[in-house]
Parts: sequence; C-alpha cells; structure tokens
Amino acid sequence: MKHYGLALFILCLCITPAQADQGLSVGQLLSESKTRAENREFDEALRLLNDAAALEPENVEVKLAVARVHSWQGRYDLADKDLRPFIDATPMNADAELLAANLDYYRERLDEAAARLQRTLAAHPDYTEVAETLELVQKAKKTAEGFLWQIDIGYERSSFARQPQPDWSNDFVQLTRFFDKGATAIYGRWEYYDQFLTTDMSYEIGVAHRFAPYLSSYFYAGRTGSPSFRPFWRVGGGGAVRVKEPEDSFPSLWLTLDLKEDEYKQTSVATGNPGVRMELGNWAVNGNMVMVREWGHAAVFGWSTRLDGLVTDGLRFYVGYANAPDTENAITVTTASIFSGFAYDVTEACTLRFGYTREDRENSYIRHVFNLGLSFRF
Repeated sequence: MKHYGLALFILCLCITPAQADQGLSVGQLLSESKTRAENREFDEALRLLNDAAALEPENVEVKLAVARVHSWQGRYDLADKDLRPFIDATPMNADAELLAANLDYYRERLDEAAARLQRTLAAHPDYTEVAETLELVQKAKKTAEGFLWQIDIGYERSSFARQPQPDWSNDFVQLTRFFDKGATAIYGRWEYYDQFLTTDMSYEIGVAHRFAPYLSSYFYAGRTGSPSFRPFWRVGGGGAVRVKEPEDSFPSLWLTLDLKEDEYKQTSVATGNPGVRMELGNWAVNGNMVMVREWGHAAVFGWSTRLDGLVTDGLRFYVGYANAPDTENAITVTTASIFSGFAYDVTEACTLRFGYTREDRENSYIRHVFNLGLSFRF
C-alpha cells in the first residue's frame, strides 16, 4: 500500500499546473498570455491564465488579465462578470477601474466611462493610461453629441454586357438631422436618374428611431414627378429586434423586416424581406428571404446574404450575394447579384464609401454597377 501511495503522490506532482508549461512562473504565464491575446489567440491566452490562476488563485493581475482577454474577445458581459466581484471587494483599484471604464466605452456607455475615469484619475493623478483613456472617451462623447447634421452625396454608374445598351447613371443628395444623440434621425433625399435614354427625378423623406438598444424601426415615403420608368409613389418601412444577446462565444441574434410598396403608372409591386442577423464583436452576417409580388400575379421568391466586418479602426467592408427577384421599369425578373464595398472614415466628420455590384438578369443583360459616396457630419 505504501508503494501505491508513493506512486500516486509522484503522479500528482507530474500533473501539477506548474509543470503544464515547462515550469513557467506566474509572471511568465502572464507575459505569454498577453502576447497570445494581442495576436488574437484568445483560447490559448485563457488557457495560460488558467494555469497561472491554479498556481496563485488570489493573484490580482491574473484575475484582471482574464477579464481583459474576455473584453478583447468582445465578450463584454463575461468580462463584466469577471470584474464585478473584484471591484466590489477592492474599490478604486486603478487597473480594475480602467478596465471597467473600457468595458463601458466598448458598449457605448460613454457617460459612465467618463465618470469612472474621472474618479480614478482624481485618486491616481499620475496614471497616464487613465488620462489618455479619459481623453478618448471625451472625444467619443463629443462626436456622439456634437454631430446634429449629416449630408450624403453619391454617384452611381452602370455599364452593360450580353445585351449592350447606353450606360445608366444616377446622383443623390441626402440631408439628415439627428436627435437624442442619434436615437432619432429624420432625412430628406433628392435623386436624379438617367436610364433608358430618358431621366427621372425623385424625392423622399424618412424617419428612423431606436426605441432601445434591442429595438429599432424606420419609415419612408417618396414620389417621382411625371415618371418615365421610376415608380410614381414609393412607401416603405421596417425594423429590427434583438431576440438573443451575445453570450460567451455565441453571437447576438436579430430578427429584421423590410417592406416596400412601389406604385407605377401601370401596376404596383410589393416587396417583403424578412431576415435574420447575427452579430459577434465587429462582425455581422445577414440572411434574408426576398418576396416580390406584382399586382395580379403570383409572388416570386428569392434570397440574399451579406457579411459585414471591420478591417481596422475606421475601415469597414461588406460582401454579399443574392438570387432574388428585382424590379426595373415595372418589370420583375430573377437576378443573381454579387456585391461588395467598403467605408473609410477619413476623419471623424467625413466618411468615404465605394461599392461594386454585378447583376445577372435572367434572359437579359448583365449590369456592372460602380458607386461612390461621401458623408459629412457637422
């Protein structure tokens, strides 16, 4: 029995956490985990921190590092859960307060982040990173509160293959007024179309409102005077509701709906797009069913999908595909579309947009669409 006990003791020594990473110390595990996290190897970073916590369960730096990695993953609720007991037990710990303020900033709770940072800076006036983060948060607050207006201008050019025809073009200008720190937006839009060797001009007004972080909606109406190919009237609306919040490594889940009614001289066309959107960190995936019904005809169905992502701070992109009915000049035809584009924040007040779409209209033309846009906020 003594031999069995000795063997068991030796086995336990062999599998202790200190041996899991060739005898690395807590400091070395913290350093290595930070490097892994900065390289977005989050699972490996957390594994190293678990080893460090096994060596020193009450180590403050390890607990903060775990919360920090979760925040970098975009798992804000989990990071807050990691951090909350520690903050309650050791109030005004500068490192913990800084991390909590960053979590508020990531979740756009700018007032809470600023207040926390101001309290921390008053208690630790020489903490440079707290001062720098406070400056960043105050800058974000100014951006959120300071821009009351936005003007968008854009130009689109289309060329054709398979069934050649003269190029199309259209220009637009849109002016938007924001209220309640961007929770409500009201806009007016003017658009000029040059297609089918003739021109149309349309006007549109609309409103969008965010009732809560999980619920938003919009409505718009437009008119074209003496139209040649555009709808005489257009009315539309829709919204989005979040039915599941992000949890651990699982994305949030949104249900979306977009409805539109186009009234042409000779007919009317109704479009409905129910969909699902998943969001995780800086990424989002959309999937939609597309239903188009012309008055007096059976409904035609299709689908579309789109991926949105953040390349770097200030540079966003999207790419997608659709195989769905599309209406042009009151004629609805199934169209396969590939589309992509990007938006780049040149400054806080200016955003540049560029996009490309390839439309393969069934038994008809192939259309190449290039668009360029600028947004100015003031």
